[in-house]
Amino acid sequence: MGEILEKIDPGKIKLFLFDLDGTLYEDQDHFDFYAQCLAERLEPGKRNLFWEDLQASRRGEHPLRLGRVYDLEKDLILEIDREARIKRAWTWEGRALEKGRLRTFYPLQVRCNMENMLYMGDGWWLPAACAFHYGLKDPGYCYQKTKDWLAETDRALQPIPGLAEKLSLLSETYPLVLATNSDQEDTERLLKLLELEQIFNSIFTCCEKPAGTKFLAKKIEEDFAIDPEGFISIGDNFLNEIGPLRDTGAQSILIDPHGVFSEDGETGPVVKSIRDIFPLFDYLVPDYTDKN
Repeated sequence: MGEILEKIDPGKIKLFLFDLDGTLYEDQDHFDFYAQCLAERLEPGKRNLFWEDLQASRRGEHPLRLGRVYDLEKDLILEIDREARIKRAWTWEGRALEKGRLRTFYPLQVRCNMENMLYMGDGWWLPAACAFHYGLKDPGYCYQKTKDWLAETDRALQPIPGLAEKLSLLSETYPLVLATNSDQEDTERLLKLLELEQIFNSIFTCCEKPAGTKFLAKKIEEDFAIDPEGFISIGDNFLNEIGPLRDTGAQSILIDPHGVFSEDGETGPVVKSIRDIFPLFDYLVPDYTDKN
């Protein structure tokens, strides 16, 4: 039945909750397009520094990396635990802060948001944090330009082979819900490109995850009359789609293509691609091979 089935309870699953970006597609070129746009909006003298730091962060050779938090106001990089308490912190240049300064700066839990306490949950955030560090005030123009490029560029996004068929069959038995921070127009364009526009029972856009994640869970619970214990949340951003849902009692599967997270009781199963979850879909759909 596949390794994934040894780590969850498929009998409890009554509803699937999916993220969009980084979950239902795996292409990475748009992150480079986004970074290029951001670099062009920086002062010329800072562009090479931006690229050097971004590439180092992607290689894991910079204190800024996936799974950490960038405090834009203090220009510090933070490592947090499940309860958003600070474990360690560094300056941009990599100097560790003393514990006494940590307690002064962060006496309580930090509240990650999309404004000044930025969680590096996926590939969008590393170039954004680097751009903020080098003086950019607002990445919104480049974010929208990248989303437009995704929708307008041939072959910018490739459907994951077999995913549409798997989800279509799964939807005959289970409600499938999509929840994304993207707006409705972007979401509809992306789903069309990915050949997934007719798959989901319900689509929530502009979710404002992570702050809105638990509100989202409550809304789904009410709409479908299913307790969160019956949800399984599938996404690539721990803070947005995994931690808060597990707090409500849901199961989860974290998609982590870069190997940032080690599987434990906080993450649930960790896989590199949604394709690694196909054995679960096959197991849950009766007579799958007969339907094909």
